[in-house]
Amino acid sequence: MRRMRLNGIKKEPEEPGGPLTYYLSPERVAPEKAAAVYEEILRSPLLLSQLDSGPNILLLLNMERQIVFANRNFLRIVGLEDAGLVVGQRLGESLNCVHSRVCRGGCGTSEFCRKCGAVDAILIAQGGKNGVEECRIARNDWDALDLRVWTSPFRIGSHDLVLVVALDISNEKRRMALERVFFHDVLNIAGNIRSLSEVLPDSANDGLDFRSLLRQSSEQLIEEIMRHRELTLAETGELVVHPQQVSCRDILSGVAALYGAHPAAKGKRIGLAGGPQDLSFLTDRVLARRVLGNMVKNALEASKAGEAVTLGCEGEEGCVRLWVHNPAFIPRDVELQLFKRSFSTKGPGRGYGTYGIKIITERYLSGKVSHKTSQDKGTTFSLSLPVNGPVNEHVLIY
Repeated sequence: MRRMRLNGIKKEPEEPGGPLTYYLSPERVAPEKAAAVYEEILRSPLLLSQLDSGPNILLLLNMERQIVFANRNFLRIVGLEDAGLVVGQRLGESLNCVHSRVCRGGCGTSEFCRKCGAVDAILIAQGGKNGVEECRIARNDWDALDLRVWTSPFRIGSHDLVLVVALDISNEKRRMALERVFFHDVLNIAGNIRSLSEVLPDSANDGLDFRSLLRQSSEQLIEEIMRHRELTLAETGELVVHPQQVSCRDILSGVAALYGAHPAAKGKRIGLAGGPQDLSFLTDRVLARRVLGNMVKNALEASKAGEAVTLGCEGEEGCVRLWVHNPAFIPRDVELQLFKRSFSTKGPGRGYGTYGIKIITERYLSGKVSHKTSQDKGTTFSLSLPVNGPVNEHVLIY
């Protein structure tokens, strides 16, 4: 069985100014050639019944990674009834993956595809072996899929194909990640409250303000509970937005004060860049603080003792941009997976920080999240929000 080329193939520039390097070959067979294989499968009732009888997603791909057969379970996922409508497409294109349109070559050709477990599993099967990988697919409709993918070489007549069987493990991943994150963070803060409460009676006259420390820990506990509650509501489409006039100064100062007492801030500094402009804009105060707080928390966790995390804001055309900077650099392999659900550098199931930032900002606040990172300038995450407030079906109009 022949193997796909793993090296990039240079094509004409995607945009004026430089060459484009594809990760995998963008070449495809003509739609009618892919359809011919599909028609051949349809002419074999026994084969068709075997392929379409299982409980999981099942696909057959040609050596150009194009679909030549899709079972009913896959069609249900993509909301179609006729398998002929996906024949000739690649997996990410049929699932509406956000990275399938980065390059004109489509699914499998962008730099992001280097980190796709489905692509890895398909390449293993094209090399003549069985493969199994997990992949996370972010979709353009704000849905997301976590799949466990099994692949193996397959042959029909003279056609070398790849058999793909996939199980949707999104609910499993969501439950595991939420449970791990929730209990990890909440138990840490609850432990601080318990420790403070144990020493409080013996420290009434030693000059330490344990009541203030107890209050700060309680506020952090409530913040963590609300953060995970809102993320759950955001994923299910039940989060309601309550716009009101807010100021940059109030949001930045409040977040800096809250996270200045966070355990992740120990030995580090949080500061405001040159006294932020007191810009006023319309947004959901609670959600905006939550998103900015997640940015600050991530920045603190990425920083070393003695380093500073800086917050600032500035006006843009029709928008206000809030930003958080820290001196750390994000490696490219990590950067490619930012904003994916369940991905984290902190261990299995800890990947809801940047994912939560993006879904709340872009789906509910009508804003945009961006970032820049370099070894000499560190990392800046930016939150751009419209001055006139969010516009979507989740906004509660007073």
